[in-house]
Amino acid sequence: MMSTRGFVGFKKGNEIKGWYNHSSSYYSYLGEKILDKYEDYSHDTISDFFLKNITLVKNDKEDRYYQNHKDIFDKDWFVDKVTLQDGSGFLWDGLSCEYGYVFNLDNDTVEVYRSYFTLPQERVNEGKRFYESFDGTKYYTHHVCTITRENTEQIRKMFRDEDDLNENAEQNDHWEEKFLVK
Repeated sequence: MMSTRGFVGFKKGNEIKGWYNHSSSYYSYLGEKILDKYEDYSHDTISDFFLKNITLVKNDKEDRYYQNHKDIFDKDWFVDKVTLQDGSGFLWDGLSCEYGYVFNLDNDTVEVYRSYFTLPQERVNEGKRFYESFDGTKYYTHHVCTITRENTEQIRKMFRDEDDLNENAEQNDHWEEKFLVK
C-alpha cells in the first residue's frame, strides 16, 4: 500500500519550516484537518503554537520524534508543546511530497502546495525547488491556492470534491485556482 506523503509547516518572513507527514496528506483528510485548526484558532494562537510550542529537531538519527506528527492535530494548540523531526526541505521534493500546507504567519493565510508538476512555477525562482529523477525528469512543487478566513467554505468543498476535480486535470494544471474563481 502506498502512502500519500506531505508536508505541514509555517512561514515567517521568507523562511518555511515544518515536518514530514507520512500518510493521508491528500485534501480530503489532512487538508480538512488543516482547515479545522485554521477555523478553530485565531491568527495569534496559530502563531504562538508554531513559534513557541513547536520544537523542530534536525538530525534525529534515533527517530525519537518522528511519530509525533501523527497526533499533532489532536493536540490543543493553545497549550500543548510538541517536538517534531525537522522536515523543512521536504516540501520541495516534487516527486515524493504530494501535498503541502503552510500556515503563513505574516498574513494569516494557509498556502496549499501540490507536486508532480513537470514545469517550474513561473512566479517562483528561489533556488532548487524540484526533484530530479533517474531519467532526468524534474518534478516541481507548486503553490496552487491560498486559504483565507473568507474562503474556507469554498476550500472545504474543493477538498471534498478533490477526486472528481483532479480526474479531469492536465499534468501541469492548477485546477484549484480555477475552482476558486467559480
